[in-house]
Amino acid sequence: MKKNAPLWRAVMFEIGSIVKLKSGGPKMTITGHLSAENSVSCTWFSSDKIVRDQFPAESLILVELKELTNEQLEAIARGPLTQ
Repeated sequence: MKKNAPLWRAVMFEIGSIVKLKSGGPKMTITGHLSAENSVSCTWFSSDKIVRDQFPAESLILVELKELTNEQLEAIARGPLTQ
């Protein structure tokens, strides 16, 4: 994180926002804020599995919500898959 980066940057992304890394990669849904670390929790699909991780807010850009299918949005809302 940049030395003078504002700690509130992470909350610029609302929970439910669709983002992706500035460097590319899959579309991800913001699922939580870690404001003390200026990071956000994200959820996305890899093959047919749900994946979760945390990223610095500065490394993300917004993507159009309409690009995800209803099926993908419903799976994210249900939470992790159980086997």
